[in-house]
Amino acid sequence: MTRPYRTEVAGSVERMLAAARPNAEPELRNAVARMIVLLGDGILREAFRLDRRGDPVVLVEGAHVIRAYIGDRLKAGI
Repeated sequence: MTRPYRTEVAGSVERMLAAARPNAEPELRNAVARMIVLLGDGILREAFRLDRRGDPVVLVEGAHVIRAYIGDRLKAGI
């Protein structure tokens, strides 16, 4: 994923987080959004490296990792 695209995707994720957690600090939401993009990119790369259709275990576990991270950092059950 290229840096400009990551920035664009992180902006979209930050807007979703803002809607879900409007009281969270904007700087923290921004940092969390950027980290979600980095985590997601790595998880997807590995899942599709292992299986051209996406390794189901990596995808499911990766989703749990991302949800847990968001929940911990923003104290939300997203």
